[in-house]
Amino acid sequence: MSAVRAPGAAQERARRILQHLLGGHGGWATLVVVALLTGLSWLTNSLYEWLVDFDRVLEGGRVDNWLPAHRLIAFGVFALELLILALLARKARRRYRPRVGSETAPAPVRGLILFLSNLSSQQADELEPVADTLTSMDGFRTQHGALNWRMPLEAIAYHASRLREVVVITSEGPTGSTSQYTLFHRVVKRCFPGAGFRLRSIGELDDQYDMGLDFEGVDRVSQATDDAYEALREGGLRQVDILIDVTGGQKPNAVAATAVALAEGRRIQYVACNRETGACHLSVYDVNYDA
Repeated sequence: MSAVRAPGAAQERARRILQHLLGGHGGWATLVVVALLTGLSWLTNSLYEWLVDFDRVLEGGRVDNWLPAHRLIAFGVFALELLILALLARKARRRYRPRVGSETAPAPVRGLILFLSNLSSQQADELEPVADTLTSMDGFRTQHGALNWRMPLEAIAYHASRLREVVVITSEGPTGSTSQYTLFHRVVKRCFPGAGFRLRSIGELDDQYDMGLDFEGVDRVSQATDDAYEALREGGLRQVDILIDVTGGQKPNAVAATAVALAEGRRIQYVACNRETGACHLSVYDVNYDA
């Protein structure tokens, strides 16, 4: 079944979007929204009063004062609010610049979103009969360290001590990674025996993604990534406890995942492995906006 959002999730999401757009948190965002709604309500009430006056005239009545002070003030207040917002927007556009913070030794997190690259048919055929003989991550590194599944497994290994949720986004098609997800699941279970995390595909999370995704479809991948992120949030994880890993897949899906991570408080990670030494290292990036 499709994922069901917890009560209040939509309101929380809207609040975060407002905060992001207004460039502030909590009290400031609330104050701006309340002021705008109050000004708009006053303005619409004044417009309604004018319509009532106009209707009275059409019926043969008389209106002594077409421009009472409270209506003029309503128009003035709302116009002033719009002007202030326009000036703040222009100031923010000039003042705020994106900054990308990076960590090369980040603290382990509790939630990971991964993109799974597909193995070649030859690689999959070679791994299939020996997958259940693996006993640890070290065994995979030694025997199959050249496979592109090394990176998502290294991402899991780094966070394994705290990890509770892993969502794997897979690609569509007969040779896509959706058809290989069962094999990946077996490999993970063998590499991390007794691990305390839950591993799910995006299709298990929401059945609209059962067949996987076209990793070159940026908008669709962005939607799936955002849905996975929100599902982890609704499951009780904080933003600081979630990372979006952009190592696997193709460049378009990395663009999509990075775009999703531009929302305030979201972070991405990348795993790089040296082919010559076999060593891997993980970096985490956080986009924010500084004056």
